[in-house]
Amino acid sequence: MFFDVVSESSTSRHSKPRARRCALLLAAIVLMAATRAHAGWPSNGLVVGDSAVTRFQPTVALASDGAHGTLSFANPWHQVTRVDPDGAPLWEVAPYVTSFPRGTALVPDGAGGVWVVHSAATDVLAGHWDAAGIPFGGNITVAHDANGTRFLATAFGDGAGGFFALWTDVPTAGEDDLRGAHVDATGTVTTPVAGTLLVGGAGAQVFAGAVADGQGGFVLMYPFGAGENLQRFGPALTPVWAASAARIQPPGAYGDFSLVASGDGGVFVTWIDGPSTAGAVRLLRLDAGGVVYAGWPVDGVAVASPLIQPSAAQVSLDRTGGVLVAWIDQHIAPGGLEPDLRVSRRLGDGSLASGWPALGALAGSTGLPALDARSALVADGAGGCFIAWRGAGIAGLGVSVQHLSASGTPAAGWSATATLLGGAGFPSFTSPVLVSDDAGGAYAAWDEYRYPYLAHEGLNVMRLTRLLPGGVAGIDPPLPQRTALSLAVANPALGRFTISPMLPDERAARLEMFDLAGRVEFRRDLQGAGPHVVTIGAGVATPGVHWLRLSHPLGVRLARVVVLR
Repeated sequence: MFFDVVSESSTSRHSKPRARRCALLLAAIVLMAATRAHAGWPSNGLVVGDSAVTRFQPTVALASDGAHGTLSFANPWHQVTRVDPDGAPLWEVAPYVTSFPRGTALVPDGAGGVWVVHSAATDVLAGHWDAAGIPFGGNITVAHDANGTRFLATAFGDGAGGFFALWTDVPTAGEDDLRGAHVDATGTVTTPVAGTLLVGGAGAQVFAGAVADGQGGFVLMYPFGAGENLQRFGPALTPVWAASAARIQPPGAYGDFSLVASGDGGVFVTWIDGPSTAGAVRLLRLDAGGVVYAGWPVDGVAVASPLIQPSAAQVSLDRTGGVLVAWIDQHIAPGGLEPDLRVSRRLGDGSLASGWPALGALAGSTGLPALDARSALVADGAGGCFIAWRGAGIAGLGVSVQHLSASGTPAAGWSATATLLGGAGFPSFTSPVLVSDDAGGAYAAWDEYRYPYLAHEGLNVMRLTRLLPGGVAGIDPPLPQRTALSLAVANPALGRFTISPMLPDERAARLEMFDLAGRVEFRRDLQGAGPHVVTIGAGVATPGVHWLRLSHPLGVRLARVVVLR
């Protein structure tokens, strides 16, 4: 199939100054071509961050790309990578040039792109990349205040392509406030330049968690004595609930509160009662008005009790109307108490789901499991869940993962003793992160400290893999290869040039060309299995760097072309 495309080119496009062309070439330095040879998911995970220097506080963030793939941020490598479901890196960008971020969050924009939000000194900043990894709209100062410093706590979508950012504001030592800001889908900041004060007052205000409420706002949680205050804020960051906020202060609570939005403006909250040999994990549901949900006890339901010094409770939606709760428990062993990692599934009314043990399903007990408040619990959409954890200690004893079925037993294809990710138990400094693939599986990311130093990998690496209903990708079962979807281009190009897309089946695909500002310069719909040939006529693309994107139901392929004249 052959298409010869010659478009009308205006004089203004050819008369752009040389400085503009140089700027385009310099901007391309921060982008990396994404079309490379790929042979599926490696058995020990895909490296998305690599350093020859010891990193004692590596972090990773994950987000869905909306096409069953994932976006990862690996810090301190300062790298955002988009990976398709088969483990092929589609693109990589380095979002930071001069600033060192204090916390980073990835927020999908709902159109395949991503917001990268972080704080640095006196500012909260954001960048926007589209589905092809092309920068979009320039850097945004979400908030600025020369007084004091900002520490990003979290950021999440507003349901309309924009996002909320929340941070700890430190105008003077010991006087921490909680502030927030909103940026809409166009990149316009809708809140004051210093952000909106959410929780203030004398002394240090502590951020304990926040989630989008599913109604265009969010719910913020912050400590009050031995309990927690919760307040719901609307799209304009104004309080929705009563001035005193919803307050959870059960008599036996001593911490480890976690929350998740119920989707109707309310939340589920879980915490630990104790500490004692009769400790308990408790769960409470609040409605859209901030009061205890009809039919629920005012101090919640006991998810599991009695327990031996439970800790580290987490809660996540099961995506079927209920919730999943995970926690660390203890069992008596010959050498003393040893931790277990357990999970329970509760229905929307708080009752125990059929088949699940009263004291929780055992996810893992080997390797001294440690669980923290990061996103390490993800539903599979069929009543089961994936859960990941690292071994306890100064440097963890490796990262493990388990898939529990809808009845709380290890899913078919998964070992009863969980699966060790990555290398042979290399220590991890941070807990793993999970995100759903929206297709019954999940993605897991974690760091490894590799000693002795390996010739082909850095001393510290950040890894990513895909968890499937029947096993870990690259281990069992292998993912099907889709190498028939590809994109090639003559490079560099002298005016007229040829693009060679390869389609794997009869489904429709789209070929597009962008400049570095994200403007579409050319678009063509393609259909039919096999090779295609598209010729871009002289004058369609100005001298400089351009991006090509081939979009197909199986994924996206990118290529970079440099036009010389």
